[in-house]
Amino acid sequence: MNKPQRDITLRFLAEPQDINFGGKVHGGAVMKWIDLAAYVCAAGWSGRYCVTAYAG
Repeated sequence: MNKPQRDITLRFLAEPQDINFGGKVHGGAVMKWIDLAAYVCAAGWSGRYCVTAYAG
């Protein structure tokens, strides 16, 4: 069985469509990054495909 990956480093760069006219990042873009980070951590820990069931 594969050993689960425990160390993960993520960096997200705001693209032009993620920023409003005031230079602030949209909340939806931040939630997308949080969802991606949660998936990477869960899949790395479990060694299997994962989905988001809840964000709160």
